[in-house]
Amino acid sequence: CFKCLSGHMAHHGILRCFDIVQRVLTLSCEGFADLVVGSGCTIALTEERAITLQQLEALYSHIEQWCEPGGWISDRDWTLLKPTSVNLYDAVDYVVKPATAARSCSFVELFAVGPQKPTWFVSHWW
Repeated sequence: CFKCLSGHMAHHGILRCFDIVQRVLTLSCEGFADLVVGSGCTIALTEERAITLQQLEALYSHIEQWCEPGGWISDRDWTLLKPTSVNLYDAVDYVVKPATAARSCSFVELFAVGPQKPTWFVSHWW
């Protein structure tokens, strides 16, 4: 019946969530040294937290290095991710949030040595 199936699906989803959390914690313990420059910096003005192409490439290199060995799982369909299928939501869950948690900072503040003013501004919508 649908009720039993939905209960099973919810149970399956909860187990997958625990698996994701465990994997993220493991990666957090192993570190994000490839994404941090020195001790990072603090950039007071949000509009000066632009990310460079080189920094985006470092992020993608990190995803290539950790995605498959870390067993990253899509929260959309619970399949294993490949670096080429990681989207912004996945990158936030597996990289941005755990990498910035200890300092409670923006992602750019891990890479930057000071303010980075943008030439162009591109936003996103959640």
